[in-house]
Amino acid sequence: RYTSPSSARRQIHDVRERKQPKVHGWQLLGHDEWGWCRKSGMPKPPRSHYDNITRALVLNMDHYCPWMFNCVGYFNYRYFCNFTFYVAVILAYGACVSFRPFRNLLPVR
Repeated sequence: RYTSPSSARRQIHDVRERKQPKVHGWQLLGHDEWGWCRKSGMPKPPRSHYDNITRALVLNMDHYCPWMFNCVGYFNYRYFCNFTFYVAVILAYGACVSFRPFRNLLPVR
């Protein structure tokens, strides 16, 4: 099949403009560079930690959140940030709504 040189150049240009996925440094490590978890007996990826509550290895573990009843790690960090944002918005709304009845109790100057 014949393709004109301009369409071939356009295809090469389209391939160069595609957005490449973000690659972190720890993702490039080989299997021999991983550690070994003594508690779970499994290969331990870099930047992972063993969680005693869920008894699992958590990749890029940040902390255990009792309100989410889960460890905050690589795969659910976005949901934790959304959770804290919406809690802050709801608390601000609740403060504004509950302040209105008490505004009348303030002494008039």
